[in-house]
Amino acid sequence: MGVARVNGPRLGSYGGAERAGVAEQAQSVRHGREGGDMRAEAVTHAPDLEQLIQERREAIHSAAAICASPVVSESETEISQSPSDRPTTPDQLSELGLTEGPPVTPATAD
Repeated sequence: MGVARVNGPRLGSYGGAERAGVAEQAQSVRHGREGGDMRAEAVTHAPDLEQLIQERREAIHSAAAICASPVVSESETEISQSPSDRPTTPDQLSELGLTEGPPVTPATAD
């Protein structure tokens, strides 16, 4: 099998592009004119990019801190974690506006 050709030049080669009638484009690419313009544009936008990167980092750190912090509501802060501090007698329950109800029995499967 041979090399693919269009009107004689090899595809994908700078020389082939010149022979195909796009010598100006090939020369521009070879000398880096188009690439140079892109690099100059990237340099002028670098401060904006750096600021955007910094803002994204701050947002990520903020989100990570929020995810790592425990979620506690005001009602949960009033309840002690120690079982001995929890109201268990009828007097303690009535002080909190609670009443002692009948014992709870677990549901059984039929």
